[in-house]
Amino acid sequence: MEPRVVFHRLVQRDMDGILRYYIEEAGESVADRFFGAFLALADKAVENPKRFHPISGQLRRANVPGFPYHFLYRET
Repeated sequence: MEPRVVFHRLVQRDMDGILRYYIEEAGESVADRFFGAFLALADKAVENPKRFHPISGQLRRANVPGFPYHFLYRET
Protein backbone atom coordinates (compact mmCIF):
# COMPACT_ATOMS: atom_id res chain seq x y z
CA MET A 1 0.00 0.00 0.00
CA GLU A 2 1.31 3.42 -0.95
CA PRO A 3 1.87 5.98 1.85
CA ARG A 4 -0.83 8.58 2.19
CA VAL A 5 -0.67 12.06 3.71
CA VAL A 6 -3.34 13.39 6.06
CA PHE A 7 -3.20 17.10 6.84
CA HIS A 8 -3.94 18.37 10.33
CA ARG A 9 -7.64 19.12 10.80
CA LEU A 10 -7.00 22.84 11.37
CA VAL A 11 -5.06 23.46 8.15
CA GLN A 12 -8.18 24.58 6.23
CA ARG A 13 -9.34 26.94 8.98
CA ASP A 14 -5.89 28.46 9.33
CA MET A 15 -5.48 28.75 5.56
CA ASP A 16 -8.74 30.72 5.30
CA GLY A 17 -7.56 33.15 7.99
CA ILE A 18 -4.10 33.58 6.50
CA LEU A 19 -5.43 34.24 3.01
CA ARG A 20 -8.01 36.71 4.33
CA TYR A 21 -5.27 38.52 6.27
CA TYR A 22 -2.94 38.75 3.27
CA ILE A 23 -5.74 39.95 0.97
CA GLU A 24 -6.74 42.69 3.44
CA GLU A 25 -3.26 43.76 4.55
CA ALA A 26 -0.92 43.08 1.63
CA GLY A 27 -3.10 42.51 -1.42
CA GLU A 28 -4.21 39.64 -3.58
CA SER A 29 -0.80 39.14 -5.19
CA VAL A 30 0.77 38.29 -1.82
CA ALA A 31 -2.16 36.01 -0.96
CA ASP A 32 -1.75 34.27 -4.32
CA ARG A 33 1.99 33.89 -3.77
CA PHE A 34 1.40 32.37 -0.34
CA PHE A 35 -1.26 29.98 -1.63
CA GLY A 36 1.00 28.90 -4.50
CA ALA A 37 3.87 28.24 -2.08
CA PHE A 38 1.55 26.24 0.17
CA LEU A 39 0.23 24.13 -2.73
CA ALA A 40 3.76 23.41 -3.99
CA LEU A 41 4.80 22.35 -0.49
CA ALA A 42 1.71 20.17 -0.05
CA ASP A 43 2.50 18.45 -3.36
CA LYS A 44 6.04 17.74 -2.13
CA ALA A 45 4.64 16.25 1.09
CA VAL A 46 2.32 13.99 -0.91
CA GLU A 47 5.14 12.93 -3.28
CA ASN A 48 7.51 12.12 -0.42
CA PRO A 49 5.83 12.08 3.02
CA LYS A 50 9.14 11.61 4.87
CA ARG A 51 10.66 14.72 3.29
CA PHE A 52 9.87 17.18 6.09
CA HIS A 53 10.85 17.49 9.73
CA PRO A 54 9.33 14.89 12.08
CA ILE A 55 7.59 16.30 15.15
CA SER A 56 6.31 13.19 16.91
CA GLY A 57 5.60 9.70 15.58
CA GLN A 58 4.18 10.12 12.07
CA LEU A 59 3.46 13.85 12.54
CA ARG A 60 5.61 16.16 10.40
CA ARG A 61 6.03 19.90 9.93
CA ALA A 62 6.56 21.67 6.61
CA ASN A 63 7.59 25.34 6.65
CA VAL A 64 6.15 27.52 3.87
CA PRO A 65 9.17 29.18 2.20
CA GLY A 66 9.12 32.97 2.21
CA PHE A 67 6.32 33.15 4.80
CA PRO A 68 6.18 32.79 8.60
CA TYR A 69 3.86 29.77 8.46
CA HIS A 70 4.01 25.99 8.48
CA PHE A 71 1.55 23.14 8.26
CA LEU A 72 1.35 19.79 9.99
CA TYR A 73 0.56 16.47 8.39
CA ARG A 74 0.97 12.80 9.11
CA GLU A 75 1.77 9.82 6.98
CA THR A 76 -0.67 6.92 7.16
